[in-house]
Amino acid sequence: LHELVLESAREKRDMEQRHAVIKQKDLTQDDDIPEIQAEPGAVVTEGYLYKRASNAFKTWSRRWFSIQNSQLVYQKKAKDVVTVVVEDLRLCTVKRCPDHERRFCFEVVSPS
Repeated sequence: LHELVLESAREKRDMEQRHAVIKQKDLTQDDDIPEIQAEPGAVVTEGYLYKRASNAFKTWSRRWFSIQNSQLVYQKKAKDVVTVVVEDLRLCTVKRCPDHERRFCFEVVSPS
């Protein structure tokens, strides 16, 4: 339990530092950090991923994900309404999930 508390505190500190850097970058508009430049609303990358449900059944569903305007969004079908999963990916980190059910499993960890 003590190790989990320490790890959680480290992750929280790292996320706060990342948030501060992003806020500072937004304020100064420096181009020191390379970033993919895209037109507003342009899709940076997209493809199918399996999303685990947050309900009691924890089922896996195939969804079409894309990154647009620093947001992670998905759709059930191509013409469905877009659902925002993560508001600002620049504040997030990716964590590997040791899930034996699925290969290449990961979790997007956001500060909120």
